[in-house]
Amino acid sequence: LYHLELQHTLERKSYRDHLTGIGNRRKFDKELAEAFENYTRYEHPFALVIIDIDHFKDLNDKYGHLAGDKALMKLSETVSKRVRKTDYFCRIGGDEFVVLLKESDDDNIQQFISDVKHRIQENEFLSDKDVSITTGYSIMSEKIENKDELFELADQNLYQNKKEH
Repeated sequence: LYHLELQHTLERKSYRDHLTGIGNRRKFDKELAEAFENYTRYEHPFALVIIDIDHFKDLNDKYGHLAGDKALMKLSETVSKRVRKTDYFCRIGGDEFVVLLKESDDDNIQQFISDVKHRIQENEFLSDKDVSITTGYSIMSEKIENKDELFELADQNLYQNKKEH
C-alpha cells in the first residue's frame, strides 16, 4: 500500500511544474494527445493558446531571477483563475504557457485572450514593473493532420503577433 501511494505521489509530481504548481510540458503533451483523439473520434472542438511573457529575459536581467519567478507565479495564478474546469493550463518551459480551451470557437478564444490580458494589465505583478504578454492560438479543424501541426500553427501565430507588438 505504501509503495502504491508513493507511486501515485511521484506520478502527480512528475506532471507539475515545480515553480508554479500548474501542469508541465509532460502533462500538456498527454492532454493535447487526448484532446486530439477526442476531436478525431467525436469532433469535440478545442483550441490551443500559447501565452508568452514579453521581454522576460530583460525582466530577469534588470530585476533578478526572483522577480522573474514572481512574475511567472503571478501570471500562473492570474490565468488559473480564468480557465474553466474543462480547460487545461500549463507551463511548457521558461516564460511560455499553454491553454487547451475545450469546446471553444473563435469568439470564446478572443474573449479568453482579451480577459487574460485585461487581468494582467490590472494586476501589479512586480510593484512598479509592468508585465505584458503576447498570445498565439490555433483552432483544431479537419485540415490539421496532427497535434504537432496544431502547436506549430499557434506558435507561428504567436511570433507573428510578437512582430506586430
